[in-house]
Amino acid sequence: MPLRLNRTSYPITNTEQNKINDNWGKIENSHNSMEEQLTNSSQKLNETTAKLNSLGKNSTDFSNWKDLSKYIQDNRYVNPDGNDKGKVNIIIPAGNYYIADTDVLSNFTKRMSGLKISGAGREVTAIYFLPTKSNQYLFNNNDKILNIHFEDIIFFGNTSLNTNFMLSTSHGGAQNYTFNRCSFVNFDKVIDLQGTNNNSEFTFNHCGFYGTIKDGVLFVGEIGTSRASDQFLNYNFFACQFEVQSGNFINMKYGGNINVYGGSFIHIDSDGDNAQGGTFFNLRTNSHSYGVCRLFVVGTRFEFRNRNSKLINCEWNTGNIEFLNCDMDSYSQIASSVNWEVAKFWGYDSFPVIKFDNCSLLGKHHYQYNPQGAKYFNSIVYESCMHSLLANIEDLFIYSTEPNNNFYNYGARPAIKIRDFKVHPSKIAVFDTNLNGTTHGRAILEKKILSIKSNEGSLPYGGRMEMVKLPPGAIITKVMLYCPKNAVTSGNIAKFTLATNEKSPMVLADTSPLNSRYANGFNVQNDVWFVCDTEEKRTLILKDNGNVDQTTVKGLCLIEYIQ
Repeated sequence: MPLRLNRTSYPITNTEQNKINDNWGKIENSHNSMEEQLTNSSQKLNETTAKLNSLGKNSTDFSNWKDLSKYIQDNRYVNPDGNDKGKVNIIIPAGNYYIADTDVLSNFTKRMSGLKISGAGREVTAIYFLPTKSNQYLFNNNDKILNIHFEDIIFFGNTSLNTNFMLSTSHGGAQNYTFNRCSFVNFDKVIDLQGTNNNSEFTFNHCGFYGTIKDGVLFVGEIGTSRASDQFLNYNFFACQFEVQSGNFINMKYGGNINVYGGSFIHIDSDGDNAQGGTFFNLRTNSHSYGVCRLFVVGTRFEFRNRNSKLINCEWNTGNIEFLNCDMDSYSQIASSVNWEVAKFWGYDSFPVIKFDNCSLLGKHHYQYNPQGAKYFNSIVYESCMHSLLANIEDLFIYSTEPNNNFYNYGARPAIKIRDFKVHPSKIAVFDTNLNGTTHGRAILEKKILSIKSNEGSLPYGGRMEMVKLPPGAIITKVMLYCPKNAVTSGNIAKFTLATNEKSPMVLADTSPLNSRYANGFNVQNDVWFVCDTEEKRTLILKDNGNVDQTTVKGLCLIEYIQ
C-alpha cells in the first residue's frame, strides 16, 4: 500500500489538501501499473521457462524452440526510426535440452539490437542439437540481429551429420557477438560467416571447443554462390581451450585481425603417422584489402601430438603475424618431431611481417617463395626463441619455390633474422645471424661481434681450448686478441691462436711474432675476409701454447662477422 502522510500541526487549505490527494492518487496508480507490468513480465518469464523445462532431460518434445524466435521478436522495443531494441534475456535452467529445430532466430522481419541467452553454467546447462538432416545450423542470424550474448551453456553437435552451431550472414547488420564460458562439442563449423559487410567484433571469454571441430571455430569461405568479405574483422579469444581430436581453429579465406590471449590448443590424436590433425590458424588466399591481415597470439600453449597437427598455414602476402611468449615444444620427447612441418608460409609475391618472440618451438617451418621475390624486402624475425632438438639453426627451415616452377632462385629465399636463438644446451653453435642474408636480393645485413671465453671468464690456459661455431655462410671480417699490460704477473711466453677446424687449419689470428712474456700483454687486430662456407670453416678453435699459467678476465678474443 502507498505510504500516506499525516496531517501536520499547522492548518492547510482545502485546495492544498486536494492537490495532495491528487498527487497520491497518481503515485498509487503508477505503483499499480508497475506491479501489473512486473506481474506480466514474470508470467512471460515463467511461460518461457516452462517451455524450456519441457525440453529437459530425456525429453522428446522439440516443438518450442522456433517459438522462442517469435517470443524474442514480439517482446522488443519498437523503434520506428532505426533498429529495434531487444529486451529479452532467455534464461535456460540447469539440465539437458534436445533440439531438432534448425535455423533458430532466422524468422525475424526487422533488424534488432540486443539479445542474451544464458544458462546455469558451463557443463550445467547442456543443449543437444539433433536435426533430422545433415549440414544444418542450430542458429541462423540472417543480417537481423546485432549485439548477441551467449553465456554459461555447453552445446553438443553431431559429427556424423556435419552439424553447425551458427550461420551468421551480414550485409551490415550482424555484428558484436559475445560468448562467455560456453563450450562447443562436435561441430563442423562453430561460426560460419557469410555476407558482404560486418560480421565483426566477436569475443570469446574462457570458452572451450572439444571433440571434433572439422572446419573451424571461425569459418570464412565460399559456399555455392555465397561469398564472404574482407570487412569481417576483429576477433578476440581470451583463455580459451581448443582441445580437439582433430580440426581447425581459425579457417578464413577473407577477413582477419585476430587476437588470441592465453589458452590451450591441442590436437589430441597421437596415433602416429595415421593420426588426424588439423591447422590451428589456416589463413587462406593471398589477395586481401589493407588493414585486414593481422594475427597476434600471446602466452598460448600448443601441443602437436602428431605430424599432421599444424600451427599455421598462411597464404597472406602482407600484414603482420606475431607469436609472443608461446610454448610449442611439449612433444619434443618424440625424436621424430624435429622433422614435423608445423608451420608453412606462402610467399606468392612477398611475405607478411612475421615474428616469433620468446617462444619455444618444435618441428620445422616451411617458407615457399616466388622466384621473383628477390626484389622484395622481408621482415621475418625469430628472437629469443629456443628449439631443444636442433643442433643448427638452419635445420629449423624448409625452403621451396612455388608449385610448378623449376627455377630454384636462391636470391628469392627470404632473409630471416635470428636473434639470441637457443638450441640444445649441449651444442656450441652461435645463432645470432641473418639467414640467407648474403644471397637474398634485398637483404639488410648487420655486423656481429662474438666474444670467446673459458668457464673462468678468461682466455684458455694450460693447453686447453675453446670451440665455437659461427652461423653457416658467415663472413669473418676481423679478429682481435687482446690482453692489457700487467693484467697478469706471469713471465712465461704466452701464445694464443684462433684457427678453423679444417684438416689443414686456417689461422685467422695469433699473438706471434710478439714472443713476449704474458705480463707484457698483447694487442693483435687482424682484418680478414674469410667465408665460413663449410662445417669445418665455421667451427673455430681458440687455444694457447700450453705455457699460460694464469687467468685474467681482462683478456679478449673478439670475432667480427657479417651474415
